[in-house]
Amino acid sequence: MFSVSNYLLTQLNKSMKLNAFLMAMHCPWPRKMLLVMKLTTLIMLVALLECSAKVYSQKINLDETNSSLKKVLNQINKQTGFVFFYDSKDVLNKSVTIHLKDASIDEALKECLKNQPLTYKKVNNNIVLQQIEKAVDNVVTSLNVSPVKISGQVFDNKNIPLAGVTIVVKGSQTVAISDVNGKFSIEVPDGNATLVFSFVGYVKKELQATPGTPMLVKMEADVSGLSEIVVVAYGTQKKENLTGAIGVIKSSALENRPTSSPANLLQGLSPGVTVTTQGSYPGASANIKIRESSTWQGGTDPLYVIDGFVRDATTFSTINPADIDNISILKDAASTAIYGIRGGNGVVLVTTKHGVANKTFISYNASYTMNNREITPRRMNAFDAYTFANEAFAQKGLPASDPSYYTPDELDYFKTHSYDWLKDTWRNPWNTSHNLAVSGGSQAARYYISAGYFQQEGATSNSFRKYNLTAKVDGQISERWSYNLNIQSEWNNGSRPFWAYDYGDFNLSNMYNRLLMVNPGRPSFINGLPVGNFDNTNTANLANGNGGYTKPSGNNITPVFQLKYDIPGITGLSAKGTFAYNTTNNYTKAWRNAPYIYYFQTGGDHNHIVTDKLDLTRSGGYQILDQAQISGVGAPTELEESYSQSSNYQLDLMLNYERSFGLHNISAFAGYEQSAYRGHYTNIWDDNYSNPNYQQINGGSTNSTDWYIRGDQNQPTGFASYFGRVDYNYASKYLLGFTMRADGSYIFPANKRWGYFPAVSAGWNIANENFFAKYTKVLDVLKLRFSYGITGTDNTAPWQWQQTYNFNANSGIYIGAGLPPSTTLGSTINPNITWEKNHNYNLGLDFGMPKRILTGTVDLWYKKTTDILGARVASVPSTVGASLPAVNYGIASARGIELSLSHERHINDFFYRVSGNWSYADNKYLKVDQAASVRGYQNLIGQPINGVIWGYVSEGIIRTQQDVDNILKANGPNFTIFGSKPQPGMLMYKDVRGALGTDLPDGKIDGNDQQIISKNGIPRVNYGFNFTFGWKGLNLTAVFAGLGRYDIMPTDVYYRRPLPGNDNLTIWKNAWTPQTASTATMPSPIMTDWQGTSNSEVSSTFWLKNGAFLRLKSLIVDYSLPASLLAKIKVKAVKIYFSGENLYQWNHVTDWDPELGGDFRMYPVLRGFTCGLNVTL
Repeated sequence: MFSVSNYLLTQLNKSMKLNAFLMAMHCPWPRKMLLVMKLTTLIMLVALLECSAKVYSQKINLDETNSSLKKVLNQINKQTGFVFFYDSKDVLNKSVTIHLKDASIDEALKECLKNQPLTYKKVNNNIVLQQIEKAVDNVVTSLNVSPVKISGQVFDNKNIPLAGVTIVVKGSQTVAISDVNGKFSIEVPDGNATLVFSFVGYVKKELQATPGTPMLVKMEADVSGLSEIVVVAYGTQKKENLTGAIGVIKSSALENRPTSSPANLLQGLSPGVTVTTQGSYPGASANIKIRESSTWQGGTDPLYVIDGFVRDATTFSTINPADIDNISILKDAASTAIYGIRGGNGVVLVTTKHGVANKTFISYNASYTMNNREITPRRMNAFDAYTFANEAFAQKGLPASDPSYYTPDELDYFKTHSYDWLKDTWRNPWNTSHNLAVSGGSQAARYYISAGYFQQEGATSNSFRKYNLTAKVDGQISERWSYNLNIQSEWNNGSRPFWAYDYGDFNLSNMYNRLLMVNPGRPSFINGLPVGNFDNTNTANLANGNGGYTKPSGNNITPVFQLKYDIPGITGLSAKGTFAYNTTNNYTKAWRNAPYIYYFQTGGDHNHIVTDKLDLTRSGGYQILDQAQISGVGAPTELEESYSQSSNYQLDLMLNYERSFGLHNISAFAGYEQSAYRGHYTNIWDDNYSNPNYQQINGGSTNSTDWYIRGDQNQPTGFASYFGRVDYNYASKYLLGFTMRADGSYIFPANKRWGYFPAVSAGWNIANENFFAKYTKVLDVLKLRFSYGITGTDNTAPWQWQQTYNFNANSGIYIGAGLPPSTTLGSTINPNITWEKNHNYNLGLDFGMPKRILTGTVDLWYKKTTDILGARVASVPSTVGASLPAVNYGIASARGIELSLSHERHINDFFYRVSGNWSYADNKYLKVDQAASVRGYQNLIGQPINGVIWGYVSEGIIRTQQDVDNILKANGPNFTIFGSKPQPGMLMYKDVRGALGTDLPDGKIDGNDQQIISKNGIPRVNYGFNFTFGWKGLNLTAVFAGLGRYDIMPTDVYYRRPLPGNDNLTIWKNAWTPQTASTATMPSPIMTDWQGTSNSEVSSTFWLKNGAFLRLKSLIVDYSLPASLLAKIKVKAVKIYFSGENLYQWNHVTDWDPELGGDFRMYPVLRGFTCGLNVTL
């Protein structure tokens, strides 16, 4: 007792010193966080002091009949704390019958191994099992040769000392175990002996002994070992026994890549998972989609389950990436049906780190990142922009005297005077990250405590800060009782300049657009004053924060408590209860004020040049309030505050059973789950502040027309579920799994409230068959998998089965002298509304060659969704006088293929690993509401649900009058393009058909000539590959990610529609003119609806771009200092790393990042350069 608590206090004292260091570095830890840290520390102390570390003298009770040897050894481990080390092949397919009460460890082991070809050796608190050798026990003794003592130290792939590693002299029974510092000492017969190093979860390593020189051994994680434990729904399974399609992402893939959200790191790491960025603004996350959806209702977000608690994408983005141990991506029904109505879009299972017994460490990781723009659209300078404008004015037929023209003296001036507002306001973003973790404990109690701080500064007075605190304790209360306490908390706050037109867009796309495309001959500031000429606003001034701010902030705390009891009397039966609760608070304060902008005198023959002298003679004055900040409000100042609060809980009660009967292995559980959510928000704003320096809600106008308060209805939600799973395998050869879930939801009527979602899966480990033994030298992993199951979605509004009523302010009927209010029936109800059901099929193959020369997985999948909810509008005659309710009528499907391959080699101190993944998916309508008279080209049946791009087939630029004459000759003298006669400089389109009843060309281009020009408006192919090279302590890791089969239709604004007089992309420098008719690559700039002639701005094949790309997502170089240097200062590991993020992209477009879609005006994806330090004590 005393040693455990005293040790913990020592570690806490060290961590407090490190925290003091962080505070000295001015890290702004909130007061609330410090309070939670104190409470967490107290919880840890109490938990640990209640648990005795003296477990090794406990008596052993066993009651096993024909159980697997591995199961019995696990029972002994739980009762005594002794850790077993063995080769999995030595205990495979071995069963024992044993009945003991109050036995010692030696008595238990002798009885357990009585009829087994195994022997054991105790080394400290570890027990090593080995095959009994038939040869002479000890060659050294028989030859009477003096043994040689070999010593050394073992490390993991992070250069942290590895305790409990088994070291065996090859060909003998001489064994040693590395101690808590990874050190070992063993005697060998001579200097030519070979030592075999093995540890669960690591690649076995054979090295020649080095007499006289301490051996420094680095173990590499076994990334594809069959004994690997994979987190699945409500539990874990051995990878060898999996029958579902599950992708696993380990924490090592997320390290040394600082980011505000772990979602940003998953791109390219797992097949069938599409990750697209939401932007690079401070605090940005990413969108995740698992496989392809087969419905047109609702979103595509997967379900997120964090340490067993069902959460959402927002919560996932708040997790500290440094706290994640592994992420499992559940893709098929065998994996997701257990989540019923919420598993339809796949599941992201997140498991956070926990303490490891007898392995104590304190680690600190700090990094600093500088960012810059990866891609900047190429825009014209002032001279080119105004030359382009003059040409457009001339083509429109404006007289030479028109003041819109830029005169020769002005053009000459703009050769040397060009302005870039984006450059004027842009500051290279940066971020810094700090993470501190303390972990350790004993078999009786293990703890993990971490604190994280992340700060990100953006390009335009925007910023984001996030604080994380996690505390986790796993403990053994008694022989049968164990518990887990997990507390996760997060605080964040941000700031961005107020912009009247951002509408909650954190990307500030509208502001970025204006900075990018503003008139290039207009300076942003003169003598520090924001320029107002030629506009009534100055976006550069607002981007610098002078027009107010929007400051969102939030916090959430999630405690999870689990209690487990091993039920006596029935071997393998246990009960477990888990309660999780979350409360989330968000508050946003937005202050808008209209700063002054200034007008300066103009020069040049047409007054297009802004001078540096204020225009004191201007009507209305030389300064006015920025009109963009007043627009829509009519007031120069406004304060808005919004507050939202939500809470939800989840209760799980489960019975678990796990037992082996000889070669028959059964694992099963049954459970009940209950969850509920409650939330509300309040919003208030007030205008016309007499004192703009007092930015509180009570400082505004008291006039009732200037303020407003609103809030939502408090509408709680709730779910109840029963679920279970049974997994069976025979000798890990034949695998069978069955899951069932019954979900009850308030969304549906009482007779439709419960939905049932079963799944069945099977697997065959062909490589474990006796007949395959002769092939295992070439292929030692070969498994076939199949699964079928039903998942559901409830992505619909509640209460559609209940009659609603409308309250009318007046009835429209006079009673007496007035119009009294009235109540009328709402929309027609549907009492039979029910679940959307996904029928999922998956066929998979896993294969691998010895020593991971090549491993891989192939999955083929198909999903059919029925009962898709929707209102039938198109197929209902207009004579029907009522609006019909939504009904479950729709059917759609999706299909795909996924492939992953990995290869690695270890050559002495050098190793490398190369892996790749690739997936393809599409979907289509099978039944959808359409008019009876739908035309063939408009028929949606068989067409993709999403990603369809409609447009016109372009036949190129009409270059000359001869081209016009040829068109009229071929199509008739009355031929028109969107109502206009063909003209040089226009785009010509294919005349496909006429109005309804005319499926042949009709002599004009109009809406009837539209057709599908691409079915790949969303990426159909998702791929990634990465490699790692390592030599001694130096590692190089690269991650590549890409999208394929992806077409983009660029935005109409500024790309398909240039705006002469503003800035424009350089592609328009080669627009059609009479002089460049034969060489122009762009149509005439006046052939758009903005200029009065609709033509080139429409979606067409002329503009369609290939959006496929490959990105060097991450490149990391790290170096771990030699352990021999660190041993002198009692430091376990020091790693220095340098990394780059989004370093380069290979694509088919030049002015924007195709990952952001077709709009080049979006806040760009940023390139990042990071240096970092990781220290482990």
